[in-house]
Amino acid sequence: MKEEKTPTAEESFRAAFERLKKGCNVILEGKVPVTQNNVAREAGRDPSALKKNRYPLLVLEIQAFVKAQEDKARVRSSSKDNRTRSDKEKIQALRKQNGVLESMLHFLREENNALMEELDKLKTGIPLKIDR
Repeated sequence: MKEEKTPTAEESFRAAFERLKKGCNVILEGKVPVTQNNVAREAGRDPSALKKNRYPLLVLEIQAFVKAQEDKARVRSSSKDNRTRSDKEKIQALRKQNGVLESMLHFLREENNALMEELDKLKTGIPLKIDR
């Protein structure tokens, strides 16, 4: 018969860290951010147990992961700002184009009215003034 080895505290912390990174937490409920304290809680330990002087490499890995997540969020946020700025520029260009099209429409309506008057005069036999 094999004896089941009880995981060490560091193994428990590492397993909890992996679960939190994947979003498959077991002990903590809901979507939980990866933090040093949450890793300890997910491991079923007190947050004060996961200390940098006891587990320096693990704590550095957690801090690096948290920093990378913050950087990703910052990049996503700035790209969203760029999209918003780009959308604002598009709206401004469309408004300008709309103004030009409204002016053209106004001109074409006036031209159409003048041509319709000329057509009516031709139909009724009123002599036209021709500019030459």
